[in-house]
This record gives sequence, structure tokens and C-alpha cells, in this order.
Amino acid sequence: MKILLSLLFPFFTVLANAATIKGRVVSVEDGLPLPGASVTVKGQNYGTEVLNDGTYSLELPEGVYTLECEMYGFETATKTVNLKKSTTINFKLEEQEAQALDGIEVSTKVMHNAVEQTQMGVTYLEVSELKRMPAMFGEQDIIKSLQLMPGVKAESEASSGFQVRGGESSQNLVLLDGSTINNAGHLMGLFSTFNSDVLRDVTLYKGQMPAQYGGRIASVLDVNTINGDNQQFRADGALGLLASKLTLQGPIQKGKSSWLIAGRRTYADLFLKATDDYKDTKLNFYDLNAKLNFKLTNRDNLDLNFFNGNDNLGIKKLMNMRWGSTIGSVKWRHAFHDSLALVSDVFVSHYKTACWMDLMESSYEYKGKNVQAAWNENLVWNIGKSHTLNAGFQSSYFDVITADWGYGLIRQKEERYAWENHFWVNDEWNINKRLSVLAGVRLSVFSLLGSGPYYTVDELGNISSTTEYGKGDFVKTYVNPEPRISANYKLTQNQSLKAAYSHTTQNLHTIKNGITSMPIDRYTLSTNLFGPEVADQVSAGYAISIDNEAHKNAYEISAELYYKHTDDIVDYRDGSGPFDYVEIDRLLMAGQGRSYGLELNIKKNFGKFMGWISYTLCNTETQIDGINNNKWYRANNDRRHDVNIVAMYSPNKKWDLSASWKFYSGQAMSLPVGKYEVEGETIYYYVGRNNYSAPSYHRLDLGATRHCRPHKHWESEWAFGLYNAYGRYNPFYIEVVEDEESITGSRVEQTSLYCFLPSVTYRFKFK
Repeated sequence: MKILLSLLFPFFTVLANAATIKGRVVSVEDGLPLPGASVTVKGQNYGTEVLNDGTYSLELPEGVYTLECEMYGFETATKTVNLKKSTTINFKLEEQEAQALDGIEVSTKVMHNAVEQTQMGVTYLEVSELKRMPAMFGEQDIIKSLQLMPGVKAESEASSGFQVRGGESSQNLVLLDGSTINNAGHLMGLFSTFNSDVLRDVTLYKGQMPAQYGGRIASVLDVNTINGDNQQFRADGALGLLASKLTLQGPIQKGKSSWLIAGRRTYADLFLKATDDYKDTKLNFYDLNAKLNFKLTNRDNLDLNFFNGNDNLGIKKLMNMRWGSTIGSVKWRHAFHDSLALVSDVFVSHYKTACWMDLMESSYEYKGKNVQAAWNENLVWNIGKSHTLNAGFQSSYFDVITADWGYGLIRQKEERYAWENHFWVNDEWNINKRLSVLAGVRLSVFSLLGSGPYYTVDELGNISSTTEYGKGDFVKTYVNPEPRISANYKLTQNQSLKAAYSHTTQNLHTIKNGITSMPIDRYTLSTNLFGPEVADQVSAGYAISIDNEAHKNAYEISAELYYKHTDDIVDYRDGSGPFDYVEIDRLLMAGQGRSYGLELNIKKNFGKFMGWISYTLCNTETQIDGINNNKWYRANNDRRHDVNIVAMYSPNKKWDLSASWKFYSGQAMSLPVGKYEVEGETIYYYVGRNNYSAPSYHRLDLGATRHCRPHKHWESEWAFGLYNAYGRYNPFYIEVVEDEESITGSRVEQTSLYCFLPSVTYRFKFK
């Protein structure tokens, strides 16, 4: 017995003399938490990651330690402690200037190590890394950058629409400071909605999303903006060939409150006025971000956010199209203590479209509207060092115009209303040093409301009966529990295996008239005839980080496999189009879909030369009774192979060079196999839906940034870009046209957009 006690004595002594260091990590600039930062013990194998509320906890034996707090984009903070009892140590990190120094390698201390992440299918986009990538039209675009990641595909040439793991772009939830954005692009997708000068952090969840997110079945893109500088006035801007922007910010009460306003506008139509063919064309957009931040107390922060963006596209006396979003929100953060915080916010998101055309002496007009008003409560509780609990609810009211159009004197309109409630609880549990689990459940309760008529339709889409409902009447309610779970098992310190499952639902449907999202796409809610889209996704993955002598996590390699099955996806009936009937229930049929694939990524995170190579294999199919003879067919967005190569090189402090190459195989499309004539009109004959593939796509983009000599209050740089550097004519739109000189009397015609598109932008900062 004495021998046993003598062997165990050192173990009990260590436990008895252990103490806990805890604290918060915040930004010097605005005092907000910095989740994802790391706190490590210098020279030893101890460390932890900062949680969503900015807190951390680290248990150590008594002794003298040097703590290092790191986060990508911020200066490293160091503190030394003589640990004799549990204590609190807080860190305030200062934002780092993004530049390379002569003779010094630049290291991306990755904010979220893929090996450590419990959550599967998540991508964190570093904003400072974004600034070094090739820019289209002189803009660093977060969505274009995400389209270079594995599992993420562009809808089409230069589009801001993106598709994740076989899903449509309309199946992505896009959030700006917690508020929903229904159209994330300007000028049909040439620019994204997000002004890169005001971005703080960007996170993309590919299918396996935490329980606090919901309402979509493909992905969540969570974008947050910076607060204004509460210490001094600053001005940032850029002057480009096609667009310019300006950001102003400063303190209201120094150290306690701040303001920020940022605006962008393009003037592409000014160049068109110099041409004879397009001098009457309108082609412009603007957007405006505004934010007020108040540090009410040491535990309370209040944000007031506003966004407005509008596009205008038109040809004089022929067509005019306008669309835009307006968003307003109020967000309050309260920390009850270091381990418990509550975030409350309300927002209103209003997306509207209007299109007018004058063809063959007839006038056509189309309008659309999608309004969401929501209230959110989100509680984050750090239960000790191994549990983080997230619980809350969201209540939303929807007002959606599915159709509002006119043909001459004839007006038709259909409008739908709904009330949707979500309740969730989510727990991240580090069971031991090897195994961590993120598990949660979300309950969706969707109620379709009157007023107006609701229908039943027969197999041909004809209305068989009509029921009138008064305003506020409950038409139908759908209740769906949505469990999610993700697990990470560490094989070694630098290797891990992951697995995940998620069940998600979506009650807002977008029905597109083609591959690319358009402002005239029709929106609808789940109805009495078809319910929410429901997706089940399982995935498994492997991640490894490789250290070298000078850098931790110098290289990252990851691989993920997934399978997703979807019920109640909707598509147009055979032979139907978006404007055949105002009653959208007559146009649609619901069925099932499936998608499966592989995502590979290799990334270099340090040195003057950095970058990654990614490959995505994806197969996406749809089956709807009544379409394609009830057989499975390739989905509209099916594209089997995607390859992306991104390289960034900083030879010295003056220059940053970059290049990206993209390849993807042909998109699914429907082409006729024959034609016949009826009363002088040509009718094409199809044997199946999406029975052909478009030609493959590939493109090289180049970028270079020249940093000018900084002055005391002024910094500037020149950014040069070349889009489609080797002039590939890639397919944007393919159609069958009549051709009397052809043997068949028809030919397939491809339309391409851009070839050798240069850009020059001058960026500046003043403080």
C-alpha cells in the first residue's frame, strides 16, 4: 500500500497544485470579443481556443509561464504570470497592418486550424488574405474568393451567385451582421454586395451548420462588419476604372462610441455613353453601409446597422430593370459575467425588384418583393473548460410577392404571408484531449397565413378548387425538428478524423428561369400543396497539419466526402415557364434530389509564397414525378469537376503578386434532338431534361499590388488586375437558333462575356 501511495503521490500533488487561468480576448479597436484566437504557453504543449463570447480557460500546474495570445490579422500579445492560484488574465489585441517586410517571411497564423475544428465543412476567409488575391474590376470580392474554395462553385461566368455541395444559390443563407440578404450581387453578379473595406470576418458553413443557423439547406455565409474607430478619425477609399468607394469613421465619444459610413458606386454607363450603340444604356449600382457602436458599460455593447444597395440596368425606350435591398438592425450584447453572454437583435430586410419592357408595341411590367422582419435571442454559456452551450430563438414574419405584373391594361398579383419560429440548443463538448463533439437540435415551426386564395391543382396544373382565407388566418403549419451533430477525433496532435450529420429545412423557395440567378426570379413560400425543402447530409473527413522548424501549421491537407438527399425540391413542369401563370402553384412540381462528392484541399500557410490547390467532385441529380418521364435527371447546376489553383507571392515590402486558375467541366443543359413545324412555328423536340453538357470552362486571373511609401497620416497603393489573362471564350449562355445555311436548319450558338479584362485601382488610407 505504501508503495502504491508513493507512486501516486506525484500525481496527486500535481492535481492539488493545479490552478486555472481564465479571461477574455477582445479587440483594442472596438472592445468586441475575438472568437477563434488562441492562448498558448510559450515553449510548452498547453493551449486553448477562445470561445464565441471571447472567453478562454486554461488549467495549469503552479509555476511561472509566458502566455501568448494570437489571432490572424492581429499583433501577438504576451503576458508572464507566476501562477500560485486561479487568476484572470485578459488580452486586448491590436489589428496588424497587412504588409510584407524585406527579408522576413510572412506567416498566416491560421485563425482556425482544420485539425482542431469540431465543426465539419466550415471555411474561414481571412480578410487580409483577400486583399492579396486577384481583383475583378479592381474589387477584392469575398464571394469570388469563396468560389475558389473546395465545395463552392460559381453559378456562371463572373456571377456572385454560388452553389455549395450540389445546392442552388437560393439555398444559401447569406447574413450581413446577422440580417438576411436575398440577393448578394450587383450588376447581375459582376460585383458582390459586400464592400471589402468594412469586413471584419467571414465564415461559410457547408451543410453542417451549428443549430443557431437555419432556414436554408445548402450553406450559411455569415459576414460581419467592423465597428468604426472609437479613437480617431479615419478615411479609406479606392478609385477604379469602373467603380469607386469611400469609407469614413471616427469616435462619437472617444473610447466609448463610434460611427462608420461607407459607400460605393459604379459608373460603367459613363463609358457606354461614348459609344453610338450603347449611349442610352443605364448600367450602374450603389451601396451604403452605416454603423453606430456604443460601449454602454464594460459588459454592454449596442450596434445600429443600416445597409442599402440598388442596381439600375436599362436600355432607353426598350427595357429598364431595378432591384435592391434595404436592411436595418439593432443588436445588443450583454455579458452577465465572463462565461455567460446574451445577444439580442431585431432586423428588417426588404428586397424588391421592378422590370419594365416595351416590345412590339406592347408594354410589360413585373414587380417582386421579399420582406422579412425578425427578432433573435442567442445565449452563449461557457460551462467550464469543456462545454460551450448555445441556446435561443428566432421569430420571423414574411411578406412575399410571388408575382405582380401587367400586360397593357391587365394587372395580376399574388402575395403570400407567413410566420416562422425557430428554437435551438447547441453544445460543443471537448470530451477529452482526442474527442470533441458539437451536437444540437433546432425546431422549425412554419405557419402559412392568409389573406387571399389558395388552390388545389390537378395533374396538368389546372386549378380544381379554390379556398379563400382572411388576413392572419392559419392556412397550414409545418413542424420540423432539425438535429445536427459533428465529431472530431484526433489521431495525433496534427491529424484528425471527422464525421457529421445534419437535417435542415427551408420554407422560402426561389424558382429560377435558367442557370444564373436573375432579379426577375420568382419567390414563393411553402404552400398547402408543397412543404419545405428537407435535406439530410452525412459527411466524413480527414485533416492533417504539417509543421516545419520555423512555423506551426505550415501546411494543411484536408479531404471530405459527403452525401446529401433532399425532399420536396421544386421545379417547373415540363413545357412551363415563370410567366405562364400568376398562380405559382400551377407551375411547380415537387420531388427529390441527391448529391454526393469529394472535396480535397492542400494549402501552404507561411512564407513569401503562399496559396492552395483544391479539387471538387460533385454529382447532383433530381427526380420529380411528371418530369423527364419520372426518371432521375442531372440537376440544372450539375457540374462534375472543379479545380482551383491560387498563388500569392510577396517578394518584398513594395509588391504583392497573385494568380488564380479555375477549371470546371460543362454544366448540365437541355438541347433538342429534333424539330417540327406547326402552323409556321418551329417546335423543338426534347427526349430528356439536361441531356447534354456545356463546354468546359477555364480561366487565369492575375493581380499585382504596389505599396507606395507610407507617410505619417497617409498610406496608398496601386492595384492592377487582368481577368481572363489568356483570353479564353468561355460559355455564358448557349441556345439553339435557326440557320438556313445549316443542313439541319439550326445551330447551337454560344455567348461569351469577357476576354482580357484589365483593371487599375488606386487605394488610400488617411488618419
